Amino acid sequence: KKTADSNRQNNVLAFRVNPKGPLFLGRVENPSESPRQPVQKSEQELPKPEAAVNPPAKPPTPSAADTSKPSAEQPKAEGSDLPDLYVDQNNSGWGRNGGGLYSDTVAFWTSIVNRGRVAARDVVVSLYLNGKKLAEEVLEVLSPGSRALISKMAPGTKDQVQEMKVIIDEEGKIPDSDRLNNTATFRTKGK
Repeated sequence: KKTADSNRQNNVLAFRVNPKGPLFLGRVENPSESPRQPVQKSEQELPKPEAAVNPPAKPPTPSAADTSKPSAEQPKAEGSDLPDLYVDQNNSGWGRNGGGLYSDTVAFWTSIVNRGRVAARDVVVSLYLNGKKLAEEVLEVLSPGSRALISKMAPGTKDQVQEMKVIIDEEGKIPDSDRLNNTATFRTKGK
């Protein structure tokens, strides 16, 4: 007789973390009796992402306060333990009123990802609509390989193009292996 605990132990869910989020590899009801191929359980057995999927980190841009000259003794950013925060995806849409007609409310979503090797703390994400700061969100912790989804609604004009801009760590307080991917701008227009 199987108990609920033994059933839970025999159910295997396998995930592989990749830069685009977790990938569901499969479910095996009872690994010892399943006719399916066994799911790879150990992280060491999982295929490694190719360099094209997860390119090496780029060196951080030196700050204005950094007056030292680069030398062979200074560590390179490639392979270093820094977060790499970037704007991964953006999307937008228009709200509908009770009658199903599009209103002048624009909704937009953005996905922030840390593809670095260490967690980033107190990540400030600034959201702009048509050049005006709409909101500022603070992500308490963004672990390596994780993503955060931010969504906002704001008044807009559906007959005109709306420009949205997302900036991660606008003040440059978080060490980041690639600051060039911390900003994204996209446009939308209603129907």
